[in-house]
Amino acid sequence: MSLYYWQFNLCALCVTLLIILEVAKRKDLKQEKNKWFLLIGLAIIFASLADLPGIYMLNAPERFNYVVADLSMMVFLILRNMMPFLYACYLGSILKLRLRVKKWVLGVMVLPEAVMLVWMLIEPARRLVYYYQGTEYVGGPLVDIFYVFTAYYVVLGMAMVLYYRKALKRKEKFAYYAFSILSLAPVAVQVFYPQLKWALFFQAIGLLGASLTIDNEEAVRSPVTGFYNRYALLHDAGQIFAMGLDADVILIKIPSIQSLAVAIGGETVEQINCDIGNYLLKQIPSRWTMYQYGPERYAIVAYRPREGQTDAFVKLLKNRFVEPWEYGNGSIQLSSEILICRLPEKLANVEQLTMVMDAPFEPLQAGAQVVYIDEPANQQYEAKVEMALRGAIKDKKLLVYYQPIQDTSLNRIHTAEALVRLNDPELGMVSPEYFIPLAEKHGLMRDLGDFVFENVCKFLDEHKDTGLSYVEVNLSAVQAVDGMLPDRWDRIMKKYAVRPEQFCLEITESALATSRFTMEKVIEDLKSRGFSFALDDYGTGYANNAYVMEFPFDLIKIDKSILWGADSNEKTNKLLHHSIMMFHDLEMKVVVEGVETPEHRKKLEKAGVEFLQGYLFSKPLPDDAALKLFESQNATAG
Repeated sequence: MSLYYWQFNLCALCVTLLIILEVAKRKDLKQEKNKWFLLIGLAIIFASLADLPGIYMLNAPERFNYVVADLSMMVFLILRNMMPFLYACYLGSILKLRLRVKKWVLGVMVLPEAVMLVWMLIEPARRLVYYYQGTEYVGGPLVDIFYVFTAYYVVLGMAMVLYYRKALKRKEKFAYYAFSILSLAPVAVQVFYPQLKWALFFQAIGLLGASLTIDNEEAVRSPVTGFYNRYALLHDAGQIFAMGLDADVILIKIPSIQSLAVAIGGETVEQINCDIGNYLLKQIPSRWTMYQYGPERYAIVAYRPREGQTDAFVKLLKNRFVEPWEYGNGSIQLSSEILICRLPEKLANVEQLTMVMDAPFEPLQAGAQVVYIDEPANQQYEAKVEMALRGAIKDKKLLVYYQPIQDTSLNRIHTAEALVRLNDPELGMVSPEYFIPLAEKHGLMRDLGDFVFENVCKFLDEHKDTGLSYVEVNLSAVQAVDGMLPDRWDRIMKKYAVRPEQFCLEITESALATSRFTMEKVIEDLKSRGFSFALDDYGTGYANNAYVMEFPFDLIKIDKSILWGADSNEKTNKLLHHSIMMFHDLEMKVVVEGVETPEHRKKLEKAGVEFLQGYLFSKPLPDDAALKLFESQNATAG
């Protein structure tokens, strides 16, 4: 009599237990695919446990019990042969196959496993697969059918991997190939050496390889809110594009409430973010997924929505943003932008989706603004704008407008901000919020920035009696890491006989977050030549005070959202006043943007703000109209 090697099953049991403990500790178990993975692990564990009594009795016939041995073998065979089926289900969940194929197709795929299960549970039929002759195990005449079923699911899995290979990571494809080989090879060997009993051990090793393909929970979820993050969204969107799935993406953008952290507390800001995310989670159908891909930025992927389902959800969401969000003893009114786009019909790839996700949002009104994205039309418009921009830069047909900045102590125009404009004969006036990101994307920012700077130099050279102390010129992230920019601008200034002291370079926090080392060198070089610097849009980011300390700013420009928020929110009003006091204590001067009413002016003058900018004084004007305004107002002030 040959002895059966039970040690392989014990090793399979130990290896799988360690895998499950590790996965349960570090991985994200809420995802459907990971639930299938755990089912595979549990099947290996229970198959190993079920097989041990049978092996023991085969090795010790004097202790043989037919009922126990029969039950042991039945459970073992069911679970062992179920493994390729479970792995195919695991792979199908990764590929979101149930959203891709019709239900009857899924039924056909499951049918062989259902037949095998019923077959093994019926006593007479089971004897066609195996039976005991005395105390010895004997394979029945139809035992090979089970191997056919196993091969069927292995081949099915292979077909899914090959067909949807673009939607799978390399390590996911490798893991499935390895699991398939490790599932089939020992089974084939056991046909000739049945006493080895090592099939489960090899499947456990295959499962170990598959566990390496599962993302750690911290990789796909926000550590603060626990919601799926940007990485998870882009990964899932990539699968949608790769597989051609139909899905609606709903993006919810909210103006930053991080700037209120000083007034209402950082914990309160986190609570509001969690409340918004939890509200979305409660409202979406079970087949949809919610992500938080940035501060106050949320996305919902609606897989194969029913007719009108997306519109109904957006209507519900829009109505919710009419109401305030409660926190502690207070509440806050949030405006929002809701963007809806169909994948892959309207957006063709992840890059286009990313551009829509990261596009800036300036609220035009309270409540929610709903925008439907039509990317094919956008692509055509983008191509036209790019061509118009290239032509305008080449032919020097861009316009430079000037918006005056008022000196509160002298009641006169102190300086002006230079703003570039694109006015195309076909497209009309194109917003700089649209064409400047395009210039950065297509490598046009150097020429665009040099054009603006040279035009300002020419304006200052031709009109020396404007009364302006200096002109503010925006410095983009691309320009700020251009090591050749200081020398290039030096040559331009010499051409027009102007000095660095006649310029204040505005740089935003988002620009400061790009390449710090190179940027510090460029800013230091420009500062040493006599340029002054302003931090633009203070209050819209998350680490402004750190940048205030690290960079040599002479001026801080407080964003209009803080001023407008102070009109209706007392805590925002306190934030505005405390920020002004802080910058004055640091011996920095302050400009407040968005001044539109006499009440704004009175409040800010009382707070000691040196400079005011906004439509109360003037909108941005072409150079000739701006020149007339400068001369007339300064003459009146004089």
